Amino acid sequence: MRLTILALASAVLASCVVGAAASMGGLSAARLGSGSAAVRACDTDGVSTSYTTSAGKVVSVTVSALAAACIGGTLTLTVTGAGDVGIGTGGPSTVTGSALDLPLPASPDAAAVTGVHVVIEGP
Repeated sequence: MRLTILALASAVLASCVVGAAASMGGLSAARLGSGSAAVRACDTDGVSTSYTTSAGKVVSVTVSALAAACIGGTLTLTVTGAGDVGIGTGGPSTVTGSALDLPLPASPDAAAVTGVHVVIEGP
């Protein structure tokens, strides 16, 4: 009897898991996987960045050479340090022209900054 109840409980649990997977976008109960899609870039030749410092800290980052196709998009950035670890963030901010200045509320030490990652979503 105990084995029958355990088997029944396992079957009910398995059907719940399959049902939950089936409710995820792009998935079905018959198979589990993931999807992908091509994403077009609004700026194909890259952007330039420069830093504004005060008292040895990076207080803002200016992103320039933004393509006109990026206007209306949302720009965020992460300033990185050793090991490509994020040490400061700016944005999100709407792109309104060819340059955008983003303050860094955390203001990391300038000597610790090794790079910056820029992401533009949209428009």
